Amino acid sequence: MLKRMILTSCLVTLWALCLFSQTLPRLELSANDHSVANHIDIEMPAKSLRQLQDLREKKDLSRKARMQINGEQISPESIRIRGQSSLEFHRKSLNIKLEKKAKFRKGEEKYAMKEFYLIGMTMDKYYYRSYLSYSCLQSIGLFPMFFAYTEVFINGENQGVYMVVEKPHECMKKQDSPCVIRRGYSHKIEEVKFMAKKTDLPERAFTDAYDHLYELPEKFTGKALYDEWNKWLDVDGYMRWLAFNFFIMNGDYADELYLYAEPVRDGVRFGVIPWDYDDILVGNPHRKDLAIFHKGWHNKYMYMAEEQIDQIIASDKWLQARYIDALKAVLNDFSPQKMKEIYQSVYTGLSPFYQSPETIAMSRYDEDGEVKPGDFPEDFSASYEYLMSRRAWLLANMDD
Repeated sequence: MLKRMILTSCLVTLWALCLFSQTLPRLELSANDHSVANHIDIEMPAKSLRQLQDLREKKDLSRKARMQINGEQISPESIRIRGQSSLEFHRKSLNIKLEKKAKFRKGEEKYAMKEFYLIGMTMDKYYYRSYLSYSCLQSIGLFPMFFAYTEVFINGENQGVYMVVEKPHECMKKQDSPCVIRRGYSHKIEEVKFMAKKTDLPERAFTDAYDHLYELPEKFTGKALYDEWNKWLDVDGYMRWLAFNFFIMNGDYADELYLYAEPVRDGVRFGVIPWDYDDILVGNPHRKDLAIFHKGWHNKYMYMAEEQIDQIIASDKWLQARYIDALKAVLNDFSPQKMKEIYQSVYTGLSPFYQSPETIAMSRYDEDGEVKPGDFPEDFSASYEYLMSRRAWLLANMDD
């Protein structure tokens, strides 16, 4: 049965691609003269470098370390390995805190940050999936953080392609949010960043409000549940996030969500911040062939069946209808012309890295092994064409 489903999906995709490729705006992926937007140099003692590359722990490695960011010398307050998966790789993602703000660039934009992540994208083949997803999400108002490509050198050695990303709680701090919660698996609270200076409420008020989201379905259904949820959560924003995950075939997102407390005067209400999009365009969630990800779930136009709130939205007739409206709106937001603009902006930022053999050689340490520069434009263009054919088929299928 599953093999027939996969074959049918492939045939539908081929049909849609043939049908819409003639009118699809073509990507213009010619070589450009743009240079790498950001450059980070880190100098650290040899012992610290060995710890960074070989150890499986997140200790602070900033002692006697120095940093230069886009030509400006800035002392690091802390340098730590970031993320559990990063521990398994030679090229680590890093959690950076500086003694003062550093200036970063993306196109014509300039942005100053004191705390940020350096993401090695070791599970992001060709290094465009996360950046593309964040660009799309930002275009529909769901990703407020600054992000940009950067090259990183440690003790003079090229570390490969990195992305610098503003920390969610730092971004929300600037927008006067008093609390940011990261959701984990089985909706447990993975992390809390509480800013007491921005609220008269205690931290417990925000964690209790989070738990309340999962208590409401025991008392309400349909529109009544939506109305109650919406007092505590931006439900439409949450649905747009689910819709985007379905469209882009995000294979890992139940635990990749931050909820930030909106700066409201009375009470608590959460907005959503998506996170971690290195696993998009995958045939199966988590790249595993498990029945829970397939049985009846694709008919609900959602990509996974792990999270309780998502299951309730999918199983409730009124909520499902509202979600379908959100999905249609998201698909309409990503017209072929709009996606062409997003794709070409991603290519402008990423393509200069492929001009450096030393940079691309570092991909040998990544999950999928060393990439071939000549294969990048082909894979990049194919993903654009596939997403646009998927969009066209979905819109036609839902209308039908």
